Amino acid sequence: VFSSRFLSRNRKLGWNDVSFTIQASGRHAPLHPSGEPMVKIGTDEWILPETSEHRRLSAIECALIQTFPADYIWKGNLGSIYKQIGNAVPCLLAKAVSKPIADYLKEYYSVNETQKKLETVI
Repeated sequence: VFSSRFLSRNRKLGWNDVSFTIQASGRHAPLHPSGEPMVKIGTDEWILPETSEHRRLSAIECALIQTFPADYIWKGNLGSIYKQIGNAVPCLLAKAVSKPIADYLKEYYSVNETQKKLETVI
């Protein structure tokens, strides 16, 4: 069962479309791309065809979109798990942002340690 508020927007994308934002609530998880697309019947009013099955993405599917490893072990109840996934920075994005910073800091401290050693010798 989907609320009219949930259905006020097109929540269903195709297999090759970029996912909607993964929110911190299972009630707002995007719809799985299987089945027929939603049909717009008015301003902010969409329906799901009755001739097709519809379901929200599972917590695991949402986690995969957020680039968590498939074998990641989640703790807590289902609502808590959706919240953890929705509040997370995608893993590969975090890695892409943090790696250059870590590389810079390693180089910076390596150079400074070498300079300090040279200063003590001189």
